[in-house]
Amino acid sequence: MPYTCDDPTGNRRMTTSTRNLAVLFADVSGSTKLYEMLGNADAQQTIDRCLAIVKRVCSDTGGNVVKTIGDEVLATFPTSDAAAQAAIEIQMRVATQRTSRGTGLSMHIGFHAGPDDRGRRRRLRRRGQRRRAHDIVRRRAARSSRPRKPSPSSRRSCAAARATTPRRR
Repeated sequence: MPYTCDDPTGNRRMTTSTRNLAVLFADVSGSTKLYEMLGNADAQQTIDRCLAIVKRVCSDTGGNVVKTIGDEVLATFPTSDAAAQAAIEIQMRVATQRTSRGTGLSMHIGFHAGPDDRGRRRRLRRRGQRRRAHDIVRRRAARSSRPRKPSPSSRRSCAAARATTPRRR
């Protein structure tokens, strides 16, 4: 974690500075159908080609591939702009790929940017507070995936749709 000296007198008082980080998640769309349609060997080759593209694009745009599981990739980037550029580039390159039967390919990609708290979690783990470090990650994930309350206009349109839909008997 980077440190900065805040004291103008030259004393070596150090404080931590907050870094931002963008996390990108990508997976091959319809991979289950690929396995059913192409068989294991051809589908695995097709998915491996897509993952190689993702890895190459991530490294070219300044990202770091953290993990791959099956047809999914988790990568980090120093900025949200780099993550967005990588997402665009991945979509463009994968769209040019075809399966052995000529079917087009696509990927689902999402990313989130925010403060990097990996150093805080490491410090908590070192002090034996592993459970608390896990809770930080779990709360952040739950907060970002929590469904939002619908806006009043969408509630009105849902009520209007229910009013015009005939009831079953």
